[in-house]
Amino acid sequence: MPIASKKPLLLILIYHNFFDQMNESFWSTAADDYMCTYERFDQHIEYLLNYPHAEFITPDEFFRNYKELEDKVYIYLTFDDGYYSSLAAFKKLRSHSISAAASFINSALVDTFELAWPEKLLCFFHFLNNKDFAADISMTSWKLSKHTPFPERKMVFLSLVNYLKGTKTTIREQFLQRLYNRYQFDIKEFSSTGFYKQISLLSWNDIKWIADNGFTIGGHTATHPILSQCESSRIAAEIVIDKQSIESHLGKTISLFAIPNGKPKDYNIEVLTTAKSAGYKYILSTTLGYNRIQHRHLPLMRYDVGNLQSQELSDVLSMARTIQENKQ
Repeated sequence: MPIASKKPLLLILIYHNFFDQMNESFWSTAADDYMCTYERFDQHIEYLLNYPHAEFITPDEFFRNYKELEDKVYIYLTFDDGYYSSLAAFKKLRSHSISAAASFINSALVDTFELAWPEKLLCFFHFLNNKDFAADISMTSWKLSKHTPFPERKMVFLSLVNYLKGTKTTIREQFLQRLYNRYQFDIKEFSSTGFYKQISLLSWNDIKWIADNGFTIGGHTATHPILSQCESSRIAAEIVIDKQSIESHLGKTISLFAIPNGKPKDYNIEVLTTAKSAGYKYILSTTLGYNRIQHRHLPLMRYDVGNLQSQELSDVLSMARTIQENKQ
């Protein structure tokens, strides 16, 4: 059968952090966009195992064996940012003998008290609680008083994060360091709180367990900057040093790279070229879509079905089957 008439689709799903149940209290709700209950994840796995037109597969198996594949929806599971809570999800997959899954980690943060900068900023706002707050960058300012209600405080946090995602990395880092110094915020001292533990990261021992049990570990940069906002030297360091560090700890080569944030505005040709030159075979974005044979050399598309605001898994699979049946 010619490749042109084949319709296998590779559906890559994204998960981030996990928690036991919905938490409606204060700053925990600010992390909800990247959190999934274990119950929901269990339901997803049961649904996929019983879905008649789906099969678990790695990207390499999909593209290498494309000519022999049936017209199914092939599933690959990805877990971004290396949260400790994802370890239970990997153990769930292992109990079902599912190995088509990857954890994308930020190597420079592993076994430290540090977090990726958006999560660290979230901890800072939790640390502030109801205290006054004021900050400004380039004529843009954010301000809170101790009387500001929580929903508005949360919106200020989200506004600041979104602004910083579009700010040059060095400027963002300098701004945040000044902010933490001014308010005497020390992430190490905050690390004993229950809130911090909810968003803590995998250790190298955890990561090795994941790799030793047949799953894939992928690069996600050393510190999770927005790569399009980095200078050339920083892009190279974040991608290359991260890959070397992971391979050194695991004693094996890694071939998957997930772009931090992953939208088209978050990377450029230099980022893609650097990742390919570093030895990455597949690069993953967060652009929504299904992957076919013609996408193997492009940033692969993914669907986030793991957060509380995301599209339902059943809808994503139904759309994939409609595409196949209509021969699109």
